[in-house]
Amino acid sequence: ATIGKAKGTRWHKEVEQKLLSNGGIRGTQIQGIYTKSIDLFNLKKGDYIELIIPYPELKLVGTADRVKILDGNKFIIRDWKTDKELKYYGTAYYDKKSGTKKVQKLLPPLSHVEDVNGNHYNIKESLYIYFLEQYGYEFQEGWIDHVIFEEDKGVNVIEYPITYMKKEVQNLLTWYKANKSKHNK
Repeated sequence: ATIGKAKGTRWHKEVEQKLLSNGGIRGTQIQGIYTKSIDLFNLKKGDYIELIIPYPELKLVGTADRVKILDGNKFIIRDWKTDKELKYYGTAYYDKKSGTKKVQKLLPPLSHVEDVNGNHYNIKESLYIYFLEQYGYEFQEGWIDHVIFEEDKGVNVIEYPITYMKKEVQNLLTWYKANKSKHNK
């Protein structure tokens, strides 16, 4: 796993450098020892790499691998994943208690969503999308680029469309707001 992670980190940095050298914009500013987001209210058309997206209302923040701002404040978001596999559907298991086959689900308020890494990433990206919408941008499309390192063939990238789970994000943020004081003690 360590070799795979190292390859993924190296690939990620190479893609970032290539995008930045082709006119991409770094999505952060360094101020002393702190890294902060650039002015999200005034993003110009272009590719933003490692864009920090705060959600001040709940003191949350995320960093998107790549956000492309288009005309009319529309945007495309991309995330690079180097997991061995991406799963969007869980495997059923036999539940002795109920005597039926079940698929593992996430905890409330997302207990209707199957607990697999592809859904984890969709939720994470959906949070970033929702956060960006709060700054006046309109989601157009999103992609999870599954980067697979193949022995003899080099790198293979499979694109999975992001399912914007807006209702789930709103429910999650409402739940978090109601419960954060319990968890921050």
